[in-house]
Amino acid sequence: MSMFDLCAVQALARAVRPSLALLAVMVVISAFLVVWVSHLNRQAFDALQRELTHTSTIQEQWGQLLLQYSTLATYSRVDTIARKELHMITPDTDSVVVSQTASSQ
Repeated sequence: MSMFDLCAVQALARAVRPSLALLAVMVVISAFLVVWVSHLNRQAFDALQRELTHTSTIQEQWGQLLLQYSTLATYSRVDTIARKELHMITPDTDSVVVSQTASSQ
């Protein structure tokens, strides 16, 4: 190897060292960012799972409320409460009065 080649290699090595140092710093920063983004992703996924569980619980409660409503609003139950607690009766046919409105004449 000639002296010129050796000087060229040494100059190239001096020029590459700062680039390698910068590359090493960028690799370390990139590694930290990957870890940080992975952590944020896990937190977001955990929050999503909590919300899905909450949604499932609310849907179950809604189904139970619909079932309870349909049970409480049955005709036989309303009729029984009207007769026993409110002392209501079905009127006789003689006491029912049918009136006509002006639009039906």
